[in-house]
Amino acid sequence: MEINFFNSKSGEKTCTVNSKYLHSKYSPVTEAEKFVNSIPEITPDLIILVSPGLPYCYNKLKTRFPNVKIAAINFDIQFSNTLWDYEWVPNGQISLNSFLSELFICFDLKKIHIETWYPSLNIWPVEIQKIQNLIKELVNRETAVNITRKYFGKRWFKNIIRNIFFISKTIYLKTKIEIPVLIAAAGQSLEDKERLLKSGYFFKIAVTSASGFLCNNSLLPDLFFITDGGYWAKEHFIPMYFAKEGINFFLQNMNLAISMEAAIPGVILENTNILPMSYNSPFTESLLKINNIKYMKAKENGTVAGSAVEFALEYSNKNIYLAGLDLGPGKNSFHARPGVQETRNRNETLRTNSLMENIPLHSGQMEIYKNWFENIPAEKKQKLAIITPSPVQIQSIKKIPQDELIMGIKPESILKNNDLFYHSETLNDKRLNTVNYLKKMISNIKKYTISDYYNDGVFSNIISYIDWDNYRAMESDLKNKSPTKADEVLENIKINCIDFISKEIKRYDNHEFL
Repeated sequence: MEINFFNSKSGEKTCTVNSKYLHSKYSPVTEAEKFVNSIPEITPDLIILVSPGLPYCYNKLKTRFPNVKIAAINFDIQFSNTLWDYEWVPNGQISLNSFLSELFICFDLKKIHIETWYPSLNIWPVEIQKIQNLIKELVNRETAVNITRKYFGKRWFKNIIRNIFFISKTIYLKTKIEIPVLIAAAGQSLEDKERLLKSGYFFKIAVTSASGFLCNNSLLPDLFFITDGGYWAKEHFIPMYFAKEGINFFLQNMNLAISMEAAIPGVILENTNILPMSYNSPFTESLLKINNIKYMKAKENGTVAGSAVEFALEYSNKNIYLAGLDLGPGKNSFHARPGVQETRNRNETLRTNSLMENIPLHSGQMEIYKNWFENIPAEKKQKLAIITPSPVQIQSIKKIPQDELIMGIKPESILKNNDLFYHSETLNDKRLNTVNYLKKMISNIKKYTISDYYNDGVFSNIISYIDWDNYRAMESDLKNKSPTKADEVLENIKINCIDFISKEIKRYDNHEFL
């Protein structure tokens, strides 16, 4: 890339990139003023400029929008300038993905305005299109996170405590998994993978949404995997009651990896081998530790299958094969059949309300999931393969036919489940320990200040569950150096958290957690 700087006819610095003008050769300041005046009447907190080049827009934007913060994304370090409130140039210090993600966390998405410096469209059309696609992806993802955390955060908080109360038998891996891993997602193409699922060549991990198909075909994975804390998650265990082996078979033989936020029936928690997982949650880990419950680290992901892949990448040295990862509808169904959701949809289907109308397409959500798989680091992707037949195409993740996989894997020395896991029993006084911990937390919250918010990871983590909107407001105020606003937000947070936790303690004291 050839960049030449020289004076314009008005005397201000201008430049060309590969012989194309990025700024006016006559008056760059006048050009910037016209650009800023073309922005619609808005009241943003943040304006992101894509490839603005030299910072002529900065003062014009500050004049028109006095309180706005301005972020610049430039394609060459020669355009770097300390005027910008936030700036990204390709210097290797931080990825553009991380830079934008941080901005989208610090600012309300509805208060962010994005503009592209129009002359740059003639110079970097491909790069700008990639940035626009990335911004769209990140906005969709952040929107989904905000909606999910806002509506399910309190439910997750309750699930964490309830799960701790009910867990009786725990397991965790002794060592890394030293045989190939097969992950069974719940897409319809899983129906074609029965031979693989019955083979003894893999350590098999299955998402619980695939339980209908697995139980119907007498298939028990080495590890069921659940991270879903939503209202319908418990339904995934219903097929175990109707399997020909009966529920007791699964209670006695099933290993279940759970994020502590997941929604799980009490009878499952009390009678099954549970592998507790923490998404680096200080609150969760502190509760597990005071109750002497060992856990394993996991990475949060928008999809259960993605979390299972992260788990396998972390705790296995071998190749990982993906079955049923369709990320979209099959010929007749979204899920491997029989599936709980399809069964519910059929029960709700009327002559005037077709089955397909009851099956949500979720195309935007599936695109977010697909983007996550495509953004897995290249060195990790080398361990992954999608088993065909499968309708999904994910960039740089190879595909392998089922027959080829079966013929290519040699029998290996396979550890039995009992040899792979350590087993332990949990304490009997978990409820008392937890309630006392929460009472102490209320006492601490009453006297907390901004410095405690910084220093006590448990407190800020609790806020993210109980009061998501104020949590985001607090993060934004602190990062944007608005301490007065932050103090006001903190007082609201303390009131909301104390009220919610107090009500929960009352429920637990009355044994209303079943």
